[in-house]
Amino acid sequence: ADLHTPHEVDIADRLGTRTFFVEDNAAVWLSLGEADLSAIAGAQMLYLDWYVGEAALRAARYAHARGVPIFLNLEYSLREPERYRELVQLATFVQSPMSDVHVQPEDPNALALALTRLGARAVFVTRGRHGSLVARGDALRAIAAPSVAVSDTQGAGAVYSAVAIAALLRGASPEVAAEQATRVASFKCAQPGLPLDSLDALIARAAQL
Repeated sequence: ADLHTPHEVDIADRLGTRTFFVEDNAAVWLSLGEADLSAIAGAQMLYLDWYVGEAALRAARYAHARGVPIFLNLEYSLREPERYRELVQLATFVQSPMSDVHVQPEDPNALALALTRLGARAVFVTRGRHGSLVARGDALRAIAAPSVAVSDTQGAGAVYSAVAIAALLRGASPEVAAEQATRVASFKCAQPGLPLDSLDALIARAAQL
């Protein structure tokens, strides 16, 4: 009763630069460690952000024990390859960006392969205007991004995750999921926000890019 939803302010410009400011309420983060996880048991897939720390690991263990596939969003770096080992090993699919966390360039192919070798069934590495990379085992495929006039990049990674998850739940291969996710995320970057439309409509509109 004493908790309220924290505020977040996001700022983006037409050059693709973006930043955000989040109200840091430790009590909110700590409350995640006491959250009721029972709804996960009946889920088709669990989307999980790594940055909630121990609460993410708690949810991942719960889902994995009940056979619920996990789509993990993770800022992974080859400079700390063991940091999130257990989370990755519990995950079914892993998405990692190259744009925000990598102050110094890292090899996206090596990053993707490192994650698959930790146990992820498929890995998606998002690369901004360079598209994305999908890996299964030792097989890699690069997905090119369509060229767009960038208006707003905020939320592009979340759009990618949502479209990829929806495609996977429909039975698409990780490669097809990556193609659809890359195009719709690019479509999102070409405008402020994202139109309120059905997934099929967004995929059809993005296919015209």
